[in-house]
Amino acid sequence: MNADSMATITLYDRSGRIAERHDDVPLAIRGSELVFGAPMRRRIPLLEVESISSEGDDLVLSIDDHRLEVMLGDVEAETWADGLRSLVDALAPGVSP
Repeated sequence: MNADSMATITLYDRSGRIAERHDDVPLAIRGSELVFGAPMRRRIPLLEVESISSEGDDLVLSIDDHRLEVMLGDVEAETWADGLRSLVDALAPGVSP
């Protein structure tokens, strides 16, 4: 999780429609934010993430009734999910998504 990963990222709105799609963009943790896009223009504060899971090769985050799917490899998605949960727990103990 320390190095930037490349990913395809899709953000769905409340109705399940695609709101944004980013193909083959860098994905990283910067401070307390998940950042992606070129040049890392999209930022999601980790404390706004309501749930974190891995589904196959996707990292899935729920944020304020939105769904963010990050297409990574199986092992990498699980590693990212575990790392993000640990980071959110460190930022706000007891608020593990």
